[in-house]
Amino acid sequence: MFVSGSVVLGAIVACLTLGASASAVPEERRSTLQTRAWVGPVDVEKACQVQLGEDWHAKTVGSGCYDWRCQNGRGEQKGVNMHEACVSQYSLNQCYGSCKNGVYNWSCNYDL
Repeated sequence: MFVSGSVVLGAIVACLTLGASASAVPEERRSTLQTRAWVGPVDVEKACQVQLGEDWHAKTVGSGCYDWRCQNGRGEQKGVNMHEACVSQYSLNQCYGSCKNGVYNWSCNYDL
């Protein structure tokens, strides 16, 4: 899978920026703070098709973070693995999905 230069550059800039701000934190507090870099959004439609097949499409069943489903042409629904989606979409094994405040706020991140 090809990862565009802008995604890679964004991840590098995020690493440098977040690393610099973390160094301003007193050493005794650094170990308790978790710093992460934003990689990009989760393409849930693509995740459904990669994980379950071309007949599966993304669908929301509510407004919460965990209200995404994959649905096929027969109406069957299954959950979508956001962690797997992030690893697959950005080719970064340490990548994971996180959500804040609703169904459309999923993003892929990794810890620095």
